Amino acid sequence: MHIQKTLLYIDDCQIDHDILEIRQRAYQLFDHIDHYFDGPSAIEHLFAHKHDPSKLPDVIFVDLYMVGYDGWHFLNDFERLLPYLIKHIRVYIVTSSVDANDLSEAEKYKFVQGYITKPVALNGANKLDVY
Repeated sequence: MHIQKTLLYIDDCQIDHDILEIRQRAYQLFDHIDHYFDGPSAIEHLFAHKHDPSKLPDVIFVDLYMVGYDGWHFLNDFERLLPYLIKHIRVYIVTSSVDANDLSEAEKYKFVQGYITKPVALNGANKLDVY
């Protein structure tokens, strides 16, 4: 039996969405990807479907540096929403930032599973191990 794996990707850069789609076509990392260009829309989606596990993602990739409502805002809002979600969701920060302060700040969010720098690299098995 194949288990569906879905990704919710939040990034305000179209090029990064395009790169993810190219990798998706090549490596089939996920069965489905929902693309969001801003955090508030993603939070609205998660809130609207908090009791419907079939509409919640398995994994979230969120960029840190976006105009206005950035990844830090998203992480804070997600942390408040987390107790109400019926499904466990693995959250990863995907960013071009290699600033040690960002990595240190990210570690404060216990639900964040990892800090991935762009461009996303594949491991030796040609799969990104995120679930």
